[in-house]
Amino acid sequence: MKSVILGSSSRTRKMLLERLEVPFKTISPNIDETPYANEQPFQLASRLAAEKCEAVKLIDNTLPIITSDQVMYLDSNIIGKPKSKAHAISIIQSCSGKVVEFFTAIQIHCAQSLQTFATIEKTTVTYRHLVRDEIERYIERENTMDAAGAIHCEGLGISLLTSIQSNDPTALLGLPLIKVSEYLRQLGLQIP
Repeated sequence: MKSVILGSSSRTRKMLLERLEVPFKTISPNIDETPYANEQPFQLASRLAAEKCEAVKLIDNTLPIITSDQVMYLDSNIIGKPKSKAHAISIIQSCSGKVVEFFTAIQIHCAQSLQTFATIEKTTVTYRHLVRDEIERYIERENTMDAAGAIHCEGLGISLLTSIQSNDPTALLGLPLIKVSEYLRQLGLQIP
């Protein structure tokens, strides 16, 4: 079986890709994730996934490359990763009782076949009404500094929500495996 490159330093994305039982190595792309003026959340997520792929290609372009990015969208604002614990608390407070959208983009590139696949998955999440004490307890228990919107739904963050609507439950976790597995099969990898 061929192996691939996961262009990410995310522990969660590594765990997700392991589900497909495809051998892979990781390369952490270093890009500027600052949104452009008037950039829509789905545009930002797609652009960042593509830029991560380009950054990885400069390091190793011998295997298929998988990159992903996720953007949270709340009250017409793009919400990125928190800058501090206080910022994380503020982000989650602003989500209390609201419906929030997450856009998760992937890009898969194979230099050997000259194929590139890209897609974006939208997940709609409803937060329950939260009080500051429980938000602070959550932030103390779970390191959310690397997560869009300061929430890890694969962990304790799921307790902050009342519902999740998505075509792919793994999209909210950061790597939509339904599309990833479809694209890898198109590249000739056997899954399962």
